[in-house]
Order: sequence, then C-alpha cells, then structure tokens
Amino acid sequence: LATSDPTLTGSRADELTLIENRAADFASFYWIHIANENEDAIKYLSETYADVVNYYGKRVSKAEIIAEERRFVKRWPERNYQPRWIDTKINCNEKSRECTIEGVADFEANNPTRGKSESGAFRYSMKIRLVADRINIVAESSEVIGRAR
Repeated sequence: LATSDPTLTGSRADELTLIENRAADFASFYWIHIANENEDAIKYLSETYADVVNYYGKRVSKAEIIAEERRFVKRWPERNYQPRWIDTKINCNEKSRECTIEGVADFEANNPTRGKSESGAFRYSMKIRLVADRINIVAESSEVIGRAR
C-alpha cells in the first residue's frame, strides 16, 4: 500500500514508515467505520474531518460536510464498501505529516424502506493529516466510475 522514498535513511525513513503505516491503518478502518450504523458513522466522521476541508474542490466546513453525510446515510441506511487494495496508493510527506490516499472501491447501498439499491465502483482521493495521536481528513473527492445493472 505505502510507498516511500528509497533515498531516505535512518530515523527519517523510520518516521516516514511510521506515518505511512498509520495512513494504511486509517484507510483500512475508514471503510468499516463509514459503513456502520448511521449514527456511528456520523460520529466517526465528526471526529475525523478537519474543521475546514477541501471537499470536492471547495473549502467546506466540517458542519456542512456532516450535514451532507447525514442526508446520505439517511437515504442509504445500509452501505458496504470494498476497497480494491491492489489499486490503493498512499503517498506521504514526512514534513507536513500529510498523506494522500487514492484508489478504487466497490460499493453497495440499500434502502429497504424505499425498496431502492445501487451498486458499482468509484475512484476516490483523500488527504489526511496526522496531528499528534489523531488523523484528520483535510481533502476528499470521489467519482462513480461504473454502476452495476
């Protein structure tokens, strides 16, 4: 998953590896958390987004993002995401303590009350920042690249 600069040596390489490993762990758990029950998913996102995020190319407040996510989980109360780990790329910058995570994931979304379901694949990109013992999402975008028929 992670890629590092082969020219780094010693403690700098160790620090970069630590940052990359934390980013890879974040990527793994992110998909599980956002597929949780609605309120659990919203709580997780509330704790994870930075106060201001580059959200689909615009600077957006965490409150606006959470309101949008709340509408999304209400519309699709059953969600499942399967990242294609072979396509996942993580690139980290030790100095800024930021990592870009990009890849492709498959999704299923269901709303039994409405009798609706959707599935397909999407390409995503997010930038995270490691701050002390926390990780914040500072940028995010995605686009659906295929729908199942």
